[in-house]
Amino acid sequence: MSAITKGIIAGMLLAVLTASPFSAEAQKDEVEAPRHKAGIYATFEQYRMNKPYREGDFILLSVPEIEDYLKRGGTASVFFSRGQYIWLGRFDEMGNFNRVDPDSIWAFVNQEKEFVRHGDRMETLDVVGSICHYSSGASGKKPQEYIFSYEEGDIKPFTRSNLLSIVIQDMELYQEFLQQDSFREMNASMPEYLRRYNERNPIQIPE
Repeated sequence: MSAITKGIIAGMLLAVLTASPFSAEAQKDEVEAPRHKAGIYATFEQYRMNKPYREGDFILLSVPEIEDYLKRGGTASVFFSRGQYIWLGRFDEMGNFNRVDPDSIWAFVNQEKEFVRHGDRMETLDVVGSICHYSSGASGKKPQEYIFSYEEGDIKPFTRSNLLSIVIQDMELYQEFLQQDSFREMNASMPEYLRRYNERNPIQIPE
């Protein structure tokens, strides 16, 4: 194993992983979150059907790991002007990082987390269920929250109207949400209703 590869792996092992507050709130009552097969998914349909077009273990480098790799003299097998923050691939025997074309990635799953592509980045899914949730934002800026329906895959901002457009399929829960006293109360309860919708409408991931 080359010094470059050892340095990258050491950096990955030392990285501190913190769960988002939304994840802790939205999944606190779940015994085990649904899991997809490890690999790379080129489309939402592949992700929904649990059929990655490339199965197995891949490495997703963080921005500091990318910078460290390049400073150590590492090169990528292909450079892409788009998706410059998406370095997903594997190291070869020479310690070079063989990178997957970001344009062929919709989602990525490893042994610990599930990720979805959001523009120029791969973002961690905080919630996997009938409604999936994640946050995205450049360093130093307030992250924006997003959701998508597991049936359709259309990524939308996590707003009251977008949440209700999915929750309406559970009319009892939908009406309960609307019976709250104010828009402020509705907005504050959105994570709770997302969680409850997922509990009442669990997904079945194909084998």
